[in-house]
Amino acid sequence: MKYIHTFILGFAFVCSFSGSVCAQEKIAKSIASVKENGEFINFSLTSPRPFIFGNNRYILHIGSNDFYRNKQSINSDRTGSMTFFIPAGEFNSLKEGAAIYLTYGQPSTDNNDLEELSKADVPCWSLGKFSKTLLRK
Repeated sequence: MKYIHTFILGFAFVCSFSGSVCAQEKIAKSIASVKENGEFINFSLTSPRPFIFGNNRYILHIGSNDFYRNKQSINSDRTGSMTFFIPAGEFNSLKEGAAIYLTYGQPSTDNNDLEELSKADVPCWSLGKFSKTLLRK
């Protein structure tokens, strides 16, 4: 009888924690600004939390173009900032209306895959459609 009582208490203890476990919500990322800076376009993103600093890298996908070169920072209010450096010539050749995605650790892939990934619980975010009107000089 003692073992049954211990089993029931242990089972109740484990079950009490199972309801509080849930998947984390994907933190939104958004375009903050797009500005000309010499021969580069600074394509800046923000997040309500700091971006991940790790062994993988963030990749900005605009249409069929992938951009890797970026800098990250944590703001004083604990939000995150990231700026991608896009060569001006490449920026000017980007297609109007192309889909924009940010991925973390995801290899280059086509936009259909990125669209599906952005809906899943993986580090891929849809940032809207590209337009040259995003550029502020």
